[in-house]
Amino acid sequence: MSDHERLKDFVKALALGDVATSQRLGPQLLEGDTKYLGLYVTAASSLFIDRHFSGDHSLETIKDFAVEMRDQFQKADPPVKPLHVEAVIRAVWGEDHLLDDIRGRDQYSTHVAMIRKVGFDSEDIRANIDAILDEAEELTDEWTS
Repeated sequence: MSDHERLKDFVKALALGDVATSQRLGPQLLEGDTKYLGLYVTAASSLFIDRHFSGDHSLETIKDFAVEMRDQFQKADPPVKPLHVEAVIRAVWGEDHLLDDIRGRDQYSTHVAMIRKVGFDSEDIRANIDAILDEAEELTDEWTS
């Protein structure tokens, strides 16, 4: 299995709640191209966010989602921070300056949690996961070219 296939399987496992697979693949991926890993996770998360919030990405909706996410991920390590969630979501619609003060590792963990939450919440994303992840790969390749 190639690193890109492993990466796609990792994100798919996150989105579908397959904890065993995501825990098995995550450490393996950290041994490879972590820059590509981070960009792919960012691309996938951004596509999930765009689909999930397509009808309403108002500040109130985003803040409510961030608080809900914090409550659902109370035991996460590292903990989910609502301001990070809000910044990651708003960055999809051009407010990427909000990410300037958030460390890369914190952005990554927020994207991972976002993939898990939105994947769980959205039947549309679960039904179209392979196409979305193919699009995430195309977007990542575009960003790295």
